[in-house]
Amino acid sequence: FDVWVFYLKEVLPKSSAGEISGEYVRNYQSLLMFLKELLVHDSSYNPNAPFNSPTLFTGILLAIKISVLSIGLYITNSSKKGLLTLSYWLLASILISPYGSSYTFLLLIIPFLTLVQSEEKVFYKTVLLVLLFLINNLPLHYFIKNDFPFAYWRVFFLLLFCIAFAYPYSKYIRWKRIAAIAAASLSLSILFYTPQKAHTQNILGAQTPLLLYDYAIQNQKLDYQYWDEKGAHKETIDFRYDSVQSLSLRGNEVLFRHQSIYLGKGNIVSPMLVDKHKIIYLSDENRGIGFFKLICVKINPTL
Repeated sequence: FDVWVFYLKEVLPKSSAGEISGEYVRNYQSLLMFLKELLVHDSSYNPNAPFNSPTLFTGILLAIKISVLSIGLYITNSSKKGLLTLSYWLLASILISPYGSSYTFLLLIIPFLTLVQSEEKVFYKTVLLVLLFLINNLPLHYFIKNDFPFAYWRVFFLLLFCIAFAYPYSKYIRWKRIAAIAAASLSLSILFYTPQKAHTQNILGAQTPLLLYDYAIQNQKLDYQYWDEKGAHKETIDFRYDSVQSLSLRGNEVLFRHQSIYLGKGNIVSPMLVDKHKIIYLSDENRGIGFFKLICVKINPTL
C-alpha cells in the first residue's frame, strides 16, 4: 500500500507533467515539450524560448486536454463503432501524453486500420499511411538538433494525423461548445495560476549530469559526483567561499536558526549554508525523482 501511495503522490504528478528525467527533452517529441520550449524560458536549458509565459503554457495545455477529452465523449456517445471509439482514445492518449517513444507511436496503426475499413477515398487513406510512415520511421537525429520549432517534425506529423483522423467524424461533435469549454478552461487556468518565483540558480547550468547524486565543498573547490553509462565519476570546479556548514532537513524543508525554509516542491538533499547568506542543495524540482540539480538560493542572513 505504501508503494502505491508514493506512486500516486510523488511519481504520477511528475510523470504527468513531463518530469521524467530532465526539464526539456526533445526526444520525447510530445506536444507538451513543444509548448514548453515555445512558452517557458529557462536560462540553462531553454534560453532562446520565443516567449516566456508559464501562465499561458499551463492554460493552453489544460484547454487542449479538456478539448480532447470532450471530443472523445461526443464520439463515444454518438458512434456505434467500437473500434472507432478505441482508436480515438488511443490517439487522444498519445496526443496529451508528455512522453513519446517509437513503440508508443506504433499504436497509431490501430486508428489507421479503422479508417482503412471506412468508405473514405483511397487518396485520403494514402495520405494517412504516409503520415503514419513518417511518424514511425523518420529518424530523430535528422532533425532533433535543429533550431526550434524545426526540431519537432514528429509532433507536426502527429497533429496532422490527428486532424485527418477526426475530420470524417466531425459531424458527431459540437464544435462551438468545445470552443467555449476550451476558452473557459484557458481563462480559469490563467486566473488561478500562481507563478513560481525564479530566485534560484542552477550552479552547473546546462552541463548538469543527468544522474548527479552527491557533492562536497572544501579547499575552495566544489566536487560533484554522478553516474553515466561508464560508471561513477567525480568532477571539480572552483568555488570561493568564506564559511560553509551543513544544514538539517525537517521533512522537505531546511532548518535555519530554528526556522523552516521552503525551497520548492522538489526533493531536497544535502543542504549547506555558504557565507551565511546562500543555501546550496541538490533538488529534483521539475525533474524526475532522483534526477538532481545543484541549486543555490540566496536568503536573508538576519532570519
